[in-house]
Amino acid sequence: MVKFKQRLDRNKKIYIPKPLRIMGFDDVIEISPNTRAAAMYPEGSDPIEVIRSLEWIIQGLKFAHTSANDVSQS
Repeated sequence: MVKFKQRLDRNKKIYIPKPLRIMGFDDVIEISPNTRAAAMYPEGSDPIEVIRSLEWIIQGLKFAHTSANDVSQS
């Protein structure tokens, strides 16, 4: 799973990295946040495709969490 860590600039805005802009995050994006996370996707994306993508991201997060716990218990 690829991660991008991006700080807010002095105007409290984020820069969208080039690999994301190439993938379609280059014009208008939609962000669906809650208190702990946010889903960001190109405007007009098929909701079913967004959900499928989020399921892959969740699987990757679960794997990373499990792997981190395995290492800390060793």
